[in-house]
Amino acid sequence: MAALTLHPSKLVKALGLPFICLAMFAVAGGHWAVLQSIAWGQMLYSYSQDVGFVAGAKKTFSGEAPCEMCKNIAKAKTQQEKAPATMKADKKGDTTIVAFGELVPLPTLGEALYHTSPSKFFTRSETPPTPVPIVRA
Repeated sequence: MAALTLHPSKLVKALGLPFICLAMFAVAGGHWAVLQSIAWGQMLYSYSQDVGFVAGAKKTFSGEAPCEMCKNIAKAKTQQEKAPATMKADKKGDTTIVAFGELVPLPTLGEALYHTSPSKFFTRSETPPTPVPIVRA
């Protein structure tokens, strides 16, 4: 039986979307929702054992009797919100680029203008043929 192999480009396509979705889930704070759902499930189970399902649900979702896990989640969420999303850099932009372990100087303004100048692009001076030739396959 032949082994199942995937071409690297197909593998990237197959795994790319799930990884992007997972990253978006994490950035949106989905992990907190999952942890909170687990905590509510455990609370609902334990409170329902004592006073019944309806009363257990009221006690679980009232917020008056949070469990230890709920307290830890709330504390961790507030600590995460206090942390800065970005870090300030005290340095100015470097004047070199590191490429393959070697320092490469940034281009000067004259060099940058030379490469982007429209007059340096090739232009055609002759007009297209009339009538336009049609290629039939």
